Amino acid sequence: MGIKCFHEFEFQKNKNLFFTLTKEGEILTFLFSRPFILKCTGNFHSKKTCHKPSLLRDFRESILVFNDGLTSISIFLSKKLEVNPRILKKGEKFNHKIQSLYFNAMSYKFKNETKGLTLWSTQKRGRWVILVHDLETYSLDFFKLSLKKNSKNKFELSLKRIFQRKLEFHSGEIRKTLWFLNDKFLITLCSSSNLIYIWNITLQKCIKTFKTRSSCISMEYFDNKSILTGCITGNIELYEIFSGKLIFSKIKAHEGPVWALDCAENSYYLATGSSDKILKIWELEHNRINVIKRLQIKEQILNIKLILEKDLIILSGVSSIIWIFSFESLEFRFSLQGHSLPII
Repeated sequence: MGIKCFHEFEFQKNKNLFFTLTKEGEILTFLFSRPFILKCTGNFHSKKTCHKPSLLRDFRESILVFNDGLTSISIFLSKKLEVNPRILKKGEKFNHKIQSLYFNAMSYKFKNETKGLTLWSTQKRGRWVILVHDLETYSLDFFKLSLKKNSKNKFELSLKRIFQRKLEFHSGEIRKTLWFLNDKFLITLCSSSNLIYIWNITLQKCIKTFKTRSSCISMEYFDNKSILTGCITGNIELYEIFSGKLIFSKIKAHEGPVWALDCAENSYYLATGSSDKILKIWELEHNRINVIKRLQIKEQILNIKLILEKDLIILSGVSSIIWIFSFESLEFRFSLQGHSLPII
């Protein structure tokens, strides 16, 4: 395709169509046929934008939303194909232009920028929900998109705001999230304000917050009642979830920020990794923890996973390599390579 730069792709199975969105905001479509032939069928929509555009489509493959990344969206509705491209015989040409597949139904301009845009399909046909979210101001805008037949037997689209909400609870970035109790609750960690939030998903509100003693940058479950946190000061702390009570704190567990930690299932073993390049295996005994193993790594540790039933410790650091060690002996097993940047 020459110098064109693509950053989004969509595949529409029921029509064997392949959509590509270029960096300049141009949508190109390709017809996919067997055996693996891609044929460019034309330019679907072109709207120059200096921001990062995006392409949204529902799972029923009946609506397409082009977001220019500024304040405007263009909404396209699907048309039925007269010929199914999957049953085309060899040598037979597909002459349909892209305008016969989708048509521009409406455009809409929002008051705020549409950097964050999500499209949901509701259970009822002809209805969708568009969510406009801004992580800088923590605001959420919900809009209902409806498709109805008018008196002239033609379809009309309408977009109407359902409600607007500002997430005033979080006073900083969300550092870590954990699901809790069969996905009924969500636990989030805000590092900059030293706060942990517990959210009720059904009620859609925060039911409790508690302050951590230190500035925490990592968080993981210890058991069903408590969570373990790693701190920027090198401390590790264990908190009871619903009371927020500090069960214990290990001062200077590491000489640098504790970026990663993991607790083994059905055991009292936990692992921590830090910028000091040391992996430590701890054992909890009567609200005290003791180091039982340590391993020097060549670089900062960013991720840890313990799998005791397979005798494995999985680590990754800033070099983009995944290392696998034996939990019992700490011997190196093998490594996985392929990433070109650190695994966050």
